[in-house]
Amino acid sequence: MRIAFIYHKSMRIRPNPSAPIPGPLTDRFYPKDLLGGLNGKRDFGRDQRSMMPAGERAPDADYRAAKDVFERELRRLVDAWLDSGRIAGGVFETPRDRKVKVTIPNIGAAEDRLRERTVFDSIQRWLMESPPLIFLAETGELRMSLGRPPKWWMEKPDQVDEPIVAALDEARTLFLLLMASKAKYALFKCSHPRCGVYFILEKPRGEYKLGAVCPEHRRQQGTRRQRKKDHEEALQIARGALVMWPKLSSSTHAKYKNEKHYIASKLKRFGIGAKWVTRNLTKIKP
Repeated sequence: MRIAFIYHKSMRIRPNPSAPIPGPLTDRFYPKDLLGGLNGKRDFGRDQRSMMPAGERAPDADYRAAKDVFERELRRLVDAWLDSGRIAGGVFETPRDRKVKVTIPNIGAAEDRLRERTVFDSIQRWLMESPPLIFLAETGELRMSLGRPPKWWMEKPDQVDEPIVAALDEARTLFLLLMASKAKYALFKCSHPRCGVYFILEKPRGEYKLGAVCPEHRRQQGTRRQRKKDHEEALQIARGALVMWPKLSSSTHAKYKNEKHYIASKLKRFGIGAKWVTRNLTKIKP
């Protein structure tokens, strides 16, 4: 019999173009749901409000606060998970060394800070307070729901929605789905000092000596490396051309104004002209 995680009404998965990442507990983990929350592109409060009947909605201020609560709790758990695989001041990163028995910053009351020292403690406490509900679906599947049961399950439609509670449940549920999927070792936070975006790599490496960077900054790094390589190659060709200049015939000397223009003629494929030769002359000449 297959066990399937489902979202309750306040956590319903909408149609998503991103392909789900399979795992041992669920085949419905969509990376876009997780990355949207981590990168601030998902307004959980707005989504939650749109799904509730007018008579069951909480005050609008609660839905605005729910977005921040959702993002803060999700990042708190995920950042602790990612940090557990980093050493050497957070530079050297080994995804397979990540663990949930790692200390996390706590934003709750004083008694919570004493009880929730690690990601493991935080999730375990949540599961004990709101144990998973297992039920039989109409299709015959045995399904499991995480988080506090929604009001409509309790057949109390007159009760007001609790967006803050739903936001915490959503963040923790997404974290558990991440732990149950192969994406837990493929999720990264860009190590570029001016970035910090979360992303998932299709084929992550076993280690990152300088931390993982997002696709955008990886392209920029590749461009910088190529420019440096081209610069060094151009210098080598320029030095060779400088050596050849005195050995050339008088007709060749007459064709070019001076040695700089001759050197530049050998560097056309790099898009380099005589001005570049002038700027780098001290590096070209021995």
